[in-house]
Amino acid sequence: MSELREKMTLHWEGIIKDLEEQYNQNPNDISPLTKKVYALSILERFNEALTLADEIIKKEKTTYNLVCKAKVYLKMNDKQKALEICNEALELEPNNEFALKLRKEITKPELNILLIVVIIILITIGLTFIL
Repeated sequence: MSELREKMTLHWEGIIKDLEEQYNQNPNDISPLTKKVYALSILERFNEALTLADEIIKKEKTTYNLVCKAKVYLKMNDKQKALEICNEALELEPNNEFALKLRKEITKPELNILLIVVIIILITIGLTFIL
């Protein structure tokens, strides 16, 4: 592991520990847990992040908590699952700007596909001029 990656990991591990302490001091406040989901996903500890997200959603099924879980799936590059959960969040709150923004991010075409389409169009235009 590179020195920079090791420092980053230690930094996020410290944040996770602080968030756990915050939650233990006030178990009625789940906001440290949602932040922990984010920190775990940064460290690519996706199974832990998803398990914790599910626990949070069991306690408090909100648009915000669903969006947090969807972001973990997006970070895992599982766009289908991210979109399913994002849509579930939008069922709770159809005009939620964070869920709408995330859905737009999930469904936007990838650059590679757009590049292929542009190339095909350019080739077609070029062939038209040749013929």
